[in-house]
Amino acid sequence: MREVSSSGEDGAMSDEGGAMSEEALAKRLGFDSDVVARVRAIAGGDALTVVEQGGYAEEHDADGEDGPESAAGETPDVALLVSVPRETSPEVLRQLREALVPRGYLPFRIDESYAEENPTDSIAVLKTGDKFAPVRFCRTNGINYAVDTDAVLAKLADWDRRLGVTVLGAEFDSLYVTFDRLPQDLAAFAEELYEFCPDLLDQGLEVMVDEAFEYLSEEQQELVQARLDEDEGDEDGTAHRVALRMLADEVARHRSVSFWWD
Repeated sequence: MREVSSSGEDGAMSDEGGAMSEEALAKRLGFDSDVVARVRAIAGGDALTVVEQGGYAEEHDADGEDGPESAAGETPDVALLVSVPRETSPEVLRQLREALVPRGYLPFRIDESYAEENPTDSIAVLKTGDKFAPVRFCRTNGINYAVDTDAVLAKLADWDRRLGVTVLGAEFDSLYVTFDRLPQDLAAFAEELYEFCPDLLDQGLEVMVDEAFEYLSEEQQELVQARLDEDEGDEDGTAHRVALRMLADEVARHRSVSFWWD
């Protein structure tokens, strides 16, 4: 992810470490003067930087195609970025959204590290009232399945109309959303989710049911086995059907889905 942290347009720097001052960050981002300080206070850290939309897309080999403009206007081309420990990330994001969304700012998770020790999440803050701006900023897509950014936005708009959707995380090839409501037919909804993002099963739950069963925890094995015992279809399709049932279970339990297109 390309970041800008050394200086603002006015060259303002902090006295220590060479990072941009809160005043310079706010000017670079077009933020209200107190918002950067508020983010720092909630996140509990000093490492605040700027991430540029063009640099982010270039790093992730985006095709340069932006999604359509929303009614709220164009998506900002810069965002404030803060890195927080993985274990505190959900609570930090919750507090940031509670404090900033009413003021016209949108925090979302933009990156997860996969370090074995001290993993972190990066949270971005955009100045926007567009709830789908994270998708536009990251140009989120599943291009391997012919799902471009416009298709992602269209699907989110459809779900938002039917169920109410909140985008809590977005990257170039992944998306994390929560639903206000769930449809009555969760089995059909699981099929819809799978059609939109086949890797939910093909590189996720179906692998867990079939190839990776022996590596699961005892509790996970019990959950999978219970669904296997309930299945009455032909043997060839067992893993897929059970994985779909488990996807429906997870959506019912959490009212959320993490999509990724590998």
